[in-house]
Amino acid sequence: MNEQSQEWVFYGRRLVQTGNLNHNNTLFGGTMMSWIDEELYIYAKCQLGNKDDMTMVTARFGEINFRSPAFKGNIIEFGMKTKNLGRTSITVDVLVRNKSTHCVICEVHDVTFVCVDPESMKPVPHGYFEE
Repeated sequence: MNEQSQEWVFYGRRLVQTGNLNHNNTLFGGTMMSWIDEELYIYAKCQLGNKDDMTMVTARFGEINFRSPAFKGNIIEFGMKTKNLGRTSITVDVLVRNKSTHCVICEVHDVTFVCVDPESMKPVPHGYFEE
């Protein structure tokens, strides 16, 4: 899949609340990573047809860059794009930004999800082929 040909598509949004803050009163990085993992899982599964019987696991997080803080009351949004489609995997990038200012908060490259057999946890083909 040609990375340059695909634009960022912003799907998920979250509201930064008091319980999400660290000791500096900014969004806790661990919370951000959890949200990213969940949002990308949903995106990846939907890209592969959202089959109920498909078991996918996060196999790899690549480079993670925190660019600016998010504060209580900010609405943040997650931009995603598919970087690579393998036989058993899908690799995606994410750009997290402030919804109102578009200021980049975090970017993560090369997050890979692998389809696995639910019993053996061994990789299995997802059955999706790029047209």
